[in-house]
Parts: sequence; C-alpha cells; structure tokens
Amino acid sequence: MAELLSSLDCWTEFESAYRPGGRAPFHPRLLVGLILLGIISGQTSLRQLEQMARIDVRAWWLLGGLCPDYSTISKFISRHDELLSGAFFEKITRLVLQRTGSRASVLAGDGTVIQAAASSLKLIKQEAAEQAVADAEKRANAEPENAHAQRQADQAREVAETCRERTEQRKRKGRSNPDAPVSPTEPEAMVQPLKNKAHRASYKPSVVSNPDRIITGQAVDPSNEPQVVEAMINQTERITGQEVTEVQLDSGYFCATILQLCYARDINLLCAPKKSESEPSAKNQTTKRFGKYDFAYDEERNEYRCPAGHALRPSRTWKGNEKQSARVLYSGAPCANCAQRSRCVHGKGNRTITRAEHEELSEAQRAVMKQKAARRRYRKRQGMVEPVFGELRYIQHLVRFRRRGLNAVKLEFALHCSAHNLRRYLHLRRRRKPNASHHAPHAPYRPLRGFWLRGVIIWWPTHVR
Repeated sequence: MAELLSSLDCWTEFESAYRPGGRAPFHPRLLVGLILLGIISGQTSLRQLEQMARIDVRAWWLLGGLCPDYSTISKFISRHDELLSGAFFEKITRLVLQRTGSRASVLAGDGTVIQAAASSLKLIKQEAAEQAVADAEKRANAEPENAHAQRQADQAREVAETCRERTEQRKRKGRSNPDAPVSPTEPEAMVQPLKNKAHRASYKPSVVSNPDRIITGQAVDPSNEPQVVEAMINQTERITGQEVTEVQLDSGYFCATILQLCYARDINLLCAPKKSESEPSAKNQTTKRFGKYDFAYDEERNEYRCPAGHALRPSRTWKGNEKQSARVLYSGAPCANCAQRSRCVHGKGNRTITRAEHEELSEAQRAVMKQKAARRRYRKRQGMVEPVFGELRYIQHLVRFRRRGLNAVKLEFALHCSAHNLRRYLHLRRRRKPNASHHAPHAPYRPLRGFWLRGVIIWWPTHVR
C-alpha cells in the first residue's frame, strides 16, 4: 500500500496548496494513507484515525512513526476536498487498473440509499419552514452586524424554498399527502425509504464497476440515480482513455434518459424492463390484466391494436418539457361490449394507451432483452456491482454519512471508493501474483498443516501425507 501511494504523481498538487515558511506540514501521502487505511479497516471517525496512528503497527509503517492528531487530519481533508473527491480518485483508480491489468470497457452500474447525517427527529414541513424564516429574519434585522444571525436567516430561506419546490412537485404527481418534510440542517438530503423501509433524510450514491469490481465512476445525487450515469461514464473514459462499449443496469434505470444516452453514444445497453411493464407469464395469462405491451403498435398507421383486434388512434397530445418528454394518448376502441373488458378496463370508461416520444427505443430494448445471449450476459451484472455496495456497507461501514451537505457527502463517498479500489488492488495482487518462495524447491521451509487433538496442536509438513 505504501509503495502504491508513493508511485502516485499527484502529491505536488497537494503541496501547492501550502504557503512557504513556518513549520513543515505532514507529507500528503502520509495523511492520505492513514485515511484510506482507516476506511479499509472500517474506522472513519477522526478520533479513531488519531488512535490508529498511535497503536496500529500498520499505521506506524505508513506514517514512519508520526502521529497526527484529529484536528490535523480534519484540516487536511477540508483544505484538499476538491482534489480528494476528483483528481485523486481518478489517479489512484488509473494506477490500480494499470497495475492489475484490468479493463473497463464493460461496466455494471447500480445505486443505493445511504442515510444522511441529519437527525430524523427534526424534520419540518412548509408551514414550520415559513415560520422559521420569519423568526430568523427578525433576529437578523435586530442584529445586522451579527454574521451568525445572517447565516441562519439565509439557511432558513433555503429550507423554506426547498419545502415549496418539493411540495409543488408532489402536488403535480397527485400525492395524497403533498407536504414534503425537509431537514433544516441539511435541506439537500431527500426524505426517502432506506433498505429497512424507514423514511430518513438520505442520499443516493451510485457507482459503475468493471468485472474485477474496481469502481471506475462514482457520483452522488439526492434522489435521481439515472441522472448521474452519463457523468460516471465520462469519468471512466477519462480514467482509462478508452470508450465504454457496454453498460449493464438494473430495471430501475429503464427510462428514456438512459435509453437516449446509450443510443446517442452507441453503447450496448443491457437493462431489464420494469416488472410492471413486462409481459405476463404463462401462468397468469388468463387472469392478469392486459398491460401496455399486450397492445401491438402499427407504425405505418400510427395506431395500437388491442388483444381483441380493435384499433386505438391518437386523440390527444402533450408537449414535452425539461422533466418529461412529449406524449400521445391513444383511444377510441369500443370497449363497452368487448368480451375481454374485464381483463382490460377498470371502471366505466374505455381503455387508453399513452405513447412517449422515444417509445421505439424502449421497444427495441425489450426486444434485445428477449434474446438468450443477452440474458445470459446480463446475469454477470449481479456479480460485478452488487458486492461492491455490500463491501462498502459491511467492511468499510458506510451505513450513514458523517458529513453534512451534498459537496461534503461527495467527498466522503469518493474517499470510500478510493479505499475500495485500493483494497481490491491488494486482493487482486495477492491472487494474481502468489509468493513464489513457498513453491520453490530451495525454499528454507515449507508451510505446515495441523489440527487440534484434546487441546494439543499436532503439526506436520505439507509434503508429508
């Protein structure tokens, strides 16, 4: 680990942030090595890192006997936050890929939900946020020279604006309870369900990894996972200097954003359609309600044909905007006396079908995923990316972010990804380059095997049967 960090060529960028004169600072390689060693060991607290520098022999080796305290580590992270979350991650990943001979033309992507540092007991809604703005502005007007009061007023206005935006968004979606809760200390975090179904203020970090489970792209968004896929692909191409040829994603990414992205960049996409939109199975063919894709679309006539043979033609059109593409509503089938009405229509009206602007890409992707070769190759996605988040959670203990704010969360997650790649490098290096001295005929010793026999260990050389 020390040898790999020494071979990185990014330390001059860290050193350029220091002013000349005064006491000599710790070398950046030492502090970065301590931080990554702590994350690999599941210790991310600054106090834990300080203790590790004093009592852990691995830290003695990396630091050369130096013992930085927690404040020094904290100042170092704050001073170099942009480098640690951007250029450093890319350089250490590039070196790991070169040392291991691993390629990144085929990627698998996924995301998860990680709880934010904000408290779940202090969430507020729009009415409380407006009252907090009034109180904060009153204190700020009473003390115009108090910088702390001015910052509190600005933060209260930001929280209130976030509450209004999210409440309006939930109203447009027709939610029964449109009042959106927001954390007053971390308004960028979204209140959403975690893996244990509890609703907490959280973020959605995402990664793309290669077949060796090396993270080549990482990003954090409050709630939208497909939005960061293009940025992760661009980051991978910057690191490797090669184009990405294939991306494998789960059904949560089956949307127009991803389909248009892969089509425009000529990337082979393997992404399963959502279960609610997939074709019915043979068991439920007689009972399941007809879905959208049970209706055959005729491109020449621009109409849908229902399972009973009736035609649905365009009746209404919605123009697209930044958040939603243009759509066309198809209707007009005589459903009143149809024998299949019970499986097709709920209520008194007739059946309608909505077709989006880029629906042909969705249909083409479904045709791809029906091929046996595509499904067989798609099964590799689970082993490429799913264990990554398992290792981040249960080895590096990334179950909750410790820093507040989206930029600070991006920094923390980038450090976790850098530590993960370093740990994967150590594992692949041991697996691909075993110690030859254990197998050489002139080795001074041979490994021993043994077993317990009534509290006594019996040992014998491995070459003796």
